[in-house]
Amino acid sequence: MSKFRWVNDEIKIDFPVSKAMKNTMEEAEQYDLENNISEYNAVQDMIELMGKEGYVTGMYTKEQWDRLCKRYPYV
Repeated sequence: MSKFRWVNDEIKIDFPVSKAMKNTMEEAEQYDLENNISEYNAVQDMIELMGKEGYVTGMYTKEQWDRLCKRYPYV
């Protein structure tokens, strides 16, 4: 059983991410553990936008961007 309520712990992010993305992912996980849905959703939106920007600039593949969005879904 996952320790998270909203974060999909079955999906692993096993590719390099920026420090900003890593920090944002950690924030999302902390808000999930605190059951703070409004802050989680705000940070989730940032993950999605940062992933999109990373995809457009070539930092992430489409599959990697999709994995970020699936691990941190909007609730």
